Amino acid sequence: MQSRFKHRYTMQAIIITLILALAGIGFAVYRLATATTYPDNNSAKIIGVLLDQSRGYVDFNQIEQEDIDFVYLRSTQGKSYFDDRYLENRDRLVVTQLDFGTAQYFSNESSVEEQFNYFREKVGRNTGILPVLIIPAADYHGAKFWRKMAEFTRLLKDSGDDAVVLARRTEVARYFGSQPVEFIAPTKKKAGFGAKLPLLALY
Repeated sequence: MQSRFKHRYTMQAIIITLILALAGIGFAVYRLATATTYPDNNSAKIIGVLLDQSRGYVDFNQIEQEDIDFVYLRSTQGKSYFDDRYLENRDRLVVTQLDFGTAQYFSNESSVEEQFNYFREKVGRNTGILPVLIIPAADYHGAKFWRKMAEFTRLLKDSGDDAVVLARRTEVARYFGSQPVEFIAPTKKKAGFGAKLPLLALY
């Protein structure tokens, strides 16, 4: 009788162990399926990466193979910073199939005119096929900051360039008035290749 009880308890332990193992496998499969390099929001249309000089040399052929739709290159910030790899990366992107654009980091330490003139001086007219991406460089984004950025986008448009702002439309659109400005949403996820490049999701 005692031997039969031991056998029954052993079978129960085996069954419980199998259930736990299957549950663990199921969870692992779920995590693998959801831990992609893309944003969770299903409304994201296309995915791109943002590059600057800190990334070093980037293999654009590899990026093309990773289902990345576009590349943005950091150019100027304020009235004095210019990314060391901007011109080199732009020249190499021209011979790929990737759409690319230019990113400008908008500062609260320089005037709108100073930043616009410096951007034109360093970048010229070849900003890529995509709208110029304007990224807040300041830690604090108050109403005055967003209104200055809106003025910067107006100068870009008046000179023939479209603009897109790295921000959530619901939070800042009111500062841009009637300007037909698009918005691009940042994501904390990284592209799963090379130097772990930051992703951008276009909505």
